[in-house]
Amino acid sequence: MWAGAHYGAPFLTIVYQNRSYSTGTLRVKSTYPDSLPPKRATTGYFDPPVDFAREAEAAGAYGENVRDPAKSGPRCSVSAQYP
Repeated sequence: MWAGAHYGAPFLTIVYQNRSYSTGTLRVKSTYPDSLPPKRATTGYFDPPVDFAREAEAAGAYGENVRDPAKSGPRCSVSAQYP
């Protein structure tokens, strides 16, 4: 994101966030249940979930959260208007 914003390169990134962004610990725990990291990990999710729109803004790009799936198509059309 930063490189695109910095160099003015047009790009569109869509992140489908279903509030279950896994840190990877759940997969490790299911594969290696007796290993040390899963025993120390209390969760495999970030709560609250990552706000990718704010992450984009922090990188100098435009970010927006769309919570209604019916509005995702129209929002993509609007994003094409940004320089």
